[in-house]
Amino acid sequence: MLEDQIKELRDQPCCLETVSTDAQRGQKVESQHELVKIRFETDPGGLGGGSPERLWAKRLSGKSGGFELQNSPFYAKGVSCLDVVETAEDPASPGELIYRRTVFPSAHSTYRILVDKGNESFSGWWAKLAKLGCTYEYSDEGEKLLYAADIPPSANIFEVYGILEAGEKELVWLFDEGHCGQPINRAT
Repeated sequence: MLEDQIKELRDQPCCLETVSTDAQRGQKVESQHELVKIRFETDPGGLGGGSPERLWAKRLSGKSGGFELQNSPFYAKGVSCLDVVETAEDPASPGELIYRRTVFPSAHSTYRILVDKGNESFSGWWAKLAKLGCTYEYSDEGEKLLYAADIPPSANIFEVYGILEAGEKELVWLFDEGHCGQPINRAT
């Protein structure tokens, strides 16, 4: 059952372990399972400036035909790594998959962190998040680095958010929430 497959994957770190890359064709292969790109629209007034973002995904077996996201979004909001999503083919661009909806949320969260290059405080502050199981991907944005931070379901989201706020107060970074997948319940 698809739901059982997803539950087994929930606490895995979110990152691609690329076995081989065909740079000319832009295709990546992970453990013999071909990955595909799914297009997500972004907010014209947000970080992505309205340009579409494409995320790697793995087709899941079974009747659902869902795709499991394999990396964290930098610009698209409302999804996180390991979410299972439904797609449709773009009629204007045959063969291109576009995001329709999230079928099964992974309970991962995504925060975007903007850091000045050469910021010597970043690694010490990031170590606090890494201890909670957080991982990241980053993108070089000229004079700044943009991090897409993946927060696993096992992390205390309130502790993570507190560290992010404290780092922003100390001028280590700026951050915003791309998606909070953890249930918000202060009793936990």
